Amino acid sequence: MKYKLIILLILSLFIGGNAFATELTAEQKKFRSSLQEFLKEEGFMPTIDDEDNSLNFKKEGTLYWISFGGTTPLYIEFHRSGLKCEDADKSLVLQAVNAANSKVRCAKAMFNDTSISFAIEMYCHSAEEFKYIFYKCMKELESIKDEVFEYYNGSSSSNESSSSTNNSSGLVSKFFPVYGITLGKSSSADIKAKGYTVKKDDDGDQMSDVNGLAFWDFNHDNIFEILYIVQSDALPERWLNLGVNWSLSYNQILNKLRSLGFTIIKTEGPTTKKYSGRNTLSATVQLKAPNENFTVELKFDYGNRDNEGYTVNSANSLYSMTFKIE
Repeated sequence: MKYKLIILLILSLFIGGNAFATELTAEQKKFRSSLQEFLKEEGFMPTIDDEDNSLNFKKEGTLYWISFGGTTPLYIEFHRSGLKCEDADKSLVLQAVNAANSKVRCAKAMFNDTSISFAIEMYCHSAEEFKYIFYKCMKELESIKDEVFEYYNGSSSSNESSSSTNNSSGLVSKFFPVYGITLGKSSSADIKAKGYTVKKDDDGDQMSDVNGLAFWDFNHDNIFEILYIVQSDALPERWLNLGVNWSLSYNQILNKLRSLGFTIIKTEGPTTKKYSGRNTLSATVQLKAPNENFTVELKFDYGNRDNEGYTVNSANSLYSMTFKIE
């Protein structure tokens, strides 16, 4: 039985059935066996589902499966865990599916009124041909799932923001969700259900690494209210589309955040100091979203080994960003 529960707002994971349930031919079994060995070599733990003869494996708690049919070239379906949406806004779900399908070229999101399934369908002449595109397929399946999540939850957040007198600027909904996680809303259960690990230290603080981004719960209310990232972390595409990136200078990043609606509430510096034999810019800036309990703290430090990043107009001086919902 393929089933995995995940809760994000009102969406939960649903794994639909496969197209193939008959006994595989010798050719199909050979193809499946070759892929099974490949997955083992790549560090996965593949299994065969006796109910439908598909090849199953997990990555970071997310279930994927591959089904086989036809003759050379074989017809292959590559699936990832889908979405159950019985209680969701169906018109918005359909919009999210259509938007995702228009942005992601290879994978497909399919809505059948109660659930969404994600799959890539293809014809393959050989297992080697499939191995060559295996990781690209996984990336596409993850991308289309994220597109559905972010469109649905982003639109929901925007609708909630527009109807709330306490959230008129809507900056939270501009920056979140990222990878399905919304700061100030997502709980440890939400994050665990999505397949990520939540760690708790001796003080009761909780942390989860979500696609390389560190989400924190410091006030122990089981809601993750802080996101801390450093220059080595890849920024979400959502933020890049807003024009926020690590290479912006001190003046550029402040101008960008102010243009988005933030106001500066505190500054320390900027000054120039020495670090590891090079000049670096040192500064801390706190900004707040009007009418929202949403703040951003920027820290400028360390510069880089090319001796850049030590003036307010230098690129690559930003070291960290901390986003917080009070």
